[in-house]
Amino acid sequence: MRLKLLALFFIVISFFLFSAQKISAEEVIKEVRLTVTDDTYISQSSPDAINGNKTSLSAKGQPQDNNFILLKFSTSQIPKGSRIGSATLLMTSYSCIGADQTPILELYDTSDDWNEETARWTGRPQLGFSLGLIDATPQIKSWNVSSKVDKWVQGTSSNNGLIVTVQGGPYACNFYSKEKTNDSINLIVQFIPPDTTKPVISQVKAVNVTLTGATITWSTDEDSMSYVDYYTTSSSNGFLPNVESAGHNDNTKAHQVALENLSAGKKYNFRVRSKDIVGNQGVSNYSTFTTKNFIIPNFALNISPIKFNTLAPTNADQQEQEASAATEEGTPSTLEISEIAVNKVTDTTAKITWKSNEQSNSWIYYSSSEEDKLDSPEFESVGIDEEVTEHEILLKDLTPNTIYDYYVASTNSGGVGAASPNYSFTTLESGANKAEDTEKSQNQSGSEKNSSADSIGKKLDSFMANYKIAQSDIIIVLFVIIMLLATSLVFILMKRKSQKDHLAKSADDEEEVAEKEPPKKSHK
Repeated sequence: MRLKLLALFFIVISFFLFSAQKISAEEVIKEVRLTVTDDTYISQSSPDAINGNKTSLSAKGQPQDNNFILLKFSTSQIPKGSRIGSATLLMTSYSCIGADQTPILELYDTSDDWNEETARWTGRPQLGFSLGLIDATPQIKSWNVSSKVDKWVQGTSSNNGLIVTVQGGPYACNFYSKEKTNDSINLIVQFIPPDTTKPVISQVKAVNVTLTGATITWSTDEDSMSYVDYYTTSSSNGFLPNVESAGHNDNTKAHQVALENLSAGKKYNFRVRSKDIVGNQGVSNYSTFTTKNFIIPNFALNISPIKFNTLAPTNADQQEQEASAATEEGTPSTLEISEIAVNKVTDTTAKITWKSNEQSNSWIYYSSSEEDKLDSPEFESVGIDEEVTEHEILLKDLTPNTIYDYYVASTNSGGVGAASPNYSFTTLESGANKAEDTEKSQNQSGSEKNSSADSIGKKLDSFMANYKIAQSDIIIVLFVIIMLLATSLVFILMKRKSQKDHLAKSADDEEEVAEKEPPKKSHK
């Protein structure tokens, strides 16, 4: 008998666990105890009686004398969209009387609305679907109503309450109403609040860019779908751009979408979208990439690259060259770019600033000198479409101790653009945390340009950058030179001491010979 009861216990527990939706360990389960908002009973023997203010509720079953108990609960404490884990109706009877047969209580839903102030047998709400039969012998009666409560919460079924009946008879079961106590009848609901948090998108990158394709990658903090919206600036033709989309519905945290059939040498704007399993969608800002064989604008084609370490050159010839570049092919531009500077270079970042004489957007095209050839540059780009006159772009994810070629470009709302010549800067060695604040203007004063010390410093920087000589290499060379000089000095001192000792010994020998010779006789 005990084994049967134990088996029955496990069957009941398993039913409650698996009849509800699957709940992950990461999700927070909340529990709420709902009390009745309306309760009454209607009697077949008194069809016009209204019993909504009575302190007891009677369910009775016998020929021509049935009583139904009507119950209604408010689910306003459970947010719409919540996932119902379990919902159990508990009713505690204070008396059950009847014949010597097993009493059965049956629970129904109803599609008819009612309230306790007007409900009566005449015009009573009709019985709907049966929600279960139970043995009424135990004092506490319980029904699993998870499915019904879930429909109430989601709004897929009207919440018109529940109806308790007696099957067979004669039998009656009595309960206290809410007018007497709130402990007699309760609806216990466990639920998971709705997920309203959008996936957090990070590390958006365009990789493996080719002539006609690119792969967009990004990460999210939760499993979600992967979609990319993209368009090329030239496709808008002055109107709304023709935005295309690509992606898939696979839920993942590491996203990858391949874009195909792109045009060569075009700048593409793109953003990524990720929607989680409950429909929350995260959307990134627009970024850009340029397919390979990007063609440098005509007004910048014939400008020779200018190498420097962390400061852009600012001599008069340079400025004259920029001015002539802006009017190449006899097409003058009213947009002018000036005061280009590289600021706060670290091992992986660099900030580029410049000014324009008109409101215009901000774009930088850059490439590692070690990876790209100057006769066929393959520039990456980063920029901001907001139109300003003081421009600032931060380059990230650079390679330490690497020379980067770059040029800046701006275009105003009228489509007039301007670009700078090619410049370069060198990132710091790996692990250098302190940024080099190289915030220097391209238009330096005449005294700075004519300073011989400044000129020598620039030439040294340029020499070191072009031949990739690090400061540590110079320190090693200086150390070797000092050691050679020290060794030479020691050798010279030792040689001098040897010569001095030799001279002293020769003098002693001469004195000893003189003492041994006999004295000469004098002749008178």
